[in-house]
Amino acid sequence: MAPTEFKRIVVAIDGSPTSEEALEIAIDLTRRYEGQLSVVAVAPFQAVYVGPTEPFATVYRSYLSRLDEGRGGSGDPILAG
Repeated sequence: MAPTEFKRIVVAIDGSPTSEEALEIAIDLTRRYEGQLSVVAVAPFQAVYVGPTEPFATVYRSYLSRLDEGRGGSGDPILAG
């Protein structure tokens, strides 16, 4: 049997320490297997439309930037976009 390779990885983040750890593991796996990483920001359900220009959308951009800075601010393309 061939070894497992992860080519597409999805990780959900919610700002918790556990999700930050999951993101770090997902980044490591993505690098190791030269895969593609998708990050999904999750939040409590609200029955209100939140467009991409709403403050909620910028909260997770800021969150990802802080994570990148905490990792040395390498400008890693895995976290870009």
